[in-house]
Amino acid sequence: VSVPAQIAGIAALKDDDFVAKTIALTKSGITQLHDGLNALGVDPLPSAGNFILAHFGANAESIRLALRDRGIFIRQMGAYGLPEHLRITVGTTEDNARLLAALKEIKN
Repeated sequence: VSVPAQIAGIAALKDDDFVAKTIALTKSGITQLHDGLNALGVDPLPSAGNFILAHFGANAESIRLALRDRGIFIRQMGAYGLPEHLRITVGTTEDNARLLAALKEIKN
């Protein structure tokens, strides 16, 4: 990480309003993604970070590739011994909705 990025990171962590807003946005995004994934029959695991690990089954990689073709990039977890899981970073409300809409389209 570059020195300017480190300085910016330190400044952001000292900004209590920014930190609170980021935590709230992340918690809201996790709820949005959990609810949306459950509605699609996808099993997300509990999360304490800024991402969700979800079980997509044997089609995980083909789903990841279909999302990639739509400009949505999520992480394949086969290197971690979880080939049927995908890691989804929490985004804005709009980003999360776009992902969920794309998943609904792919799964149908």
